[in-house]
Amino acid sequence: MAKDGPVFVTDRGTPTLVVLAIDEYERLTGGGSVRDSLVMPVDVDFEPVISRDVGKVPLL
Repeated sequence: MAKDGPVFVTDRGTPTLVVLAIDEYERLTGGGSVRDSLVMPVDVDFEPVISRDVGKVPLL
């Protein structure tokens, strides 16, 4: 919907938020790309734990 124009979010009839397409936001702010600021180089050691017990029903 935001590609067609701003989307207004209301709280009990009072406008509280506006959702814009990213291109429109960048045009209005005149700033650089927001996409660039969302990229954060992070080096995290991560080992997923895979559980084989999900969904098993214990015997009574």
